[in-house]
Amino acid sequence: MIPFITPLFGLMFNIYMILMGILICISPKLLFGIKISPFEVSTMNSLTEIKYSIIRFTQYTDQYISSFAMGILLGYLVRKKPNLKLRKIFEIILWIVCPFISLLSVIWAESFVHFNGDYTSKNQLNLMLCMSCGKIMWSLGVGWTIFACSTGRGGRV
Repeated sequence: MIPFITPLFGLMFNIYMILMGILICISPKLLFGIKISPFEVSTMNSLTEIKYSIIRFTQYTDQYISSFAMGILLGYLVRKKPNLKLRKIFEIILWIVCPFISLLSVIWAESFVHFNGDYTSKNQLNLMLCMSCGKIMWSLGVGWTIFACSTGRGGRV
């Protein structure tokens, strides 16, 4: 038996994986200067560079570590804490806030589609934050909906 393996350890490890997933997601841009497609396609020099960027930021598993960890956390909550006591007003707030945060992540990513290509350091930071935190934002809305419906809090949803 491995020592120190408790539910609290698992929870802390999962939170650590979510945070590390955020950093790992943008590490190709930070460490190697790989441009993020499709957002920076206008600044890429060749079709090979575009292809590599698309594969790197959409196909590699490390881009989804934080999303996977959010799913594991959701599975833990549904399986082990289905009767988690939440006040009704807090549930209503979660029903409003979590889907709104998911929608906000889509709008945030969509804001780069019609971008004119003027890449300043502020735009780069905004793009990297969207690439890393947008997945967590989307997962919050989907995760709350799944948790609420799986534990009888879904109402007519």
